[in-house]
Amino acid sequence: MRESIRNELRQVRTSLSRLARNVRDEMFRGRIAPPPSTGLQINVGCGDIVVPGWINIDQHPRDGAHYMHVVNGLRFADGAAARIHCEHFLEHLQYEHARRFLAECHRVLEPGGWLRVIVPDAGRYCEAYVKNDTEFFKRLERLGGAAEPLSTPMQVINQAFRMGGDHLFAWDFETLRMALAEAGFPRVERSRMGDDARGAVIDGNDWWRELESLYVDATK
Repeated sequence: MRESIRNELRQVRTSLSRLARNVRDEMFRGRIAPPPSTGLQINVGCGDIVVPGWINIDQHPRDGAHYMHVVNGLRFADGAAARIHCEHFLEHLQYEHARRFLAECHRVLEPGGWLRVIVPDAGRYCEAYVKNDTEFFKRLERLGGAAEPLSTPMQVINQAFRMGGDHLFAWDFETLRMALAEAGFPRVERSRMGDDARGAVIDGNDWWRELESLYVDATK
């Protein structure tokens, strides 16, 4: 069998595996029942960042988190949330799904509520590449748990933007600001790791996050 066919079969197998996992999650994990209250703090795509006092949701939850596949919408009432935290999640959605998700965040937030979005900063990677910032890329040579060191800046960039097929869109500030504005957010600002000007910041503290991440706050 030719290599091209084997590659296509591997891609099909990966897609089918992802589909089977999603179907299994929908059938067996159940759904979070939206609490009958307001002022909620919602942590979307929480991963390992499971925070007491927040409603932690993920497609693949663990102890302290609830199942929700947000591509199907956020199962909360209009204006139910005061804060939504979304860290290293948006890049896992196709662009159109991300736009719909941001619109859902706007719907769920109360007036004056705020959304914090943290994603890999595609602009930072591109800037480092143009400036030949070898130190930046050297520090990320094991990005995403790479089995072997990523030897060139372009290998690091491909890892960041693709992550084995798990990353579906690369964001910079301009594009994220545009998508948030289209979702209805009138105020979109850059932030930084651990910025607690608004309080209740639950940023992850892995060393690489501040190095390569874009931090954005959007207010309804």
